[in-house]
Amino acid sequence: RISPADRSTFRPRVAPFRFVAGVVFVLVGVLIGAGDARYLALAGIGTMLAFLPAAAAVLHWDLGLTGLWWAIGVFMLARLFFLGVRALGSRWMVTGAVR
Repeated sequence: RISPADRSTFRPRVAPFRFVAGVVFVLVGVLIGAGDARYLALAGIGTMLAFLPAAAAVLHWDLGLTGLWWAIGVFMLARLFFLGVRALGSRWMVTGAVR
C-alpha cells in the first residue's frame, strides 16, 4: 500500500521515467532487429551492475515503494546510456543476415 503522504507525490516523482522507458524499448527493438544480441547481453550486465546498488539502498534504508521506483529509474537510465551509446555509433548497422 502507498501511504497517503506518498500518494500525492508518487506520480510526479516517477512519471519522467515513462518517457525514458519508451526510448529504451524502441532502442532494444531496433538493436534486436539488427541482430545485435551480443551487445544487448553485455549492456544487460552493465545495467544490472548499475541497478544492484540502487536496489540494495532501497532495502538498506527501507525506502519503500517510491525508493523502489527510483531504483527502477536508475535501471532505465543505465539502460538508456548503454543503448544510446550503441545507437549513436554505426557498428550495429549491418547489411545482410550475417554479422
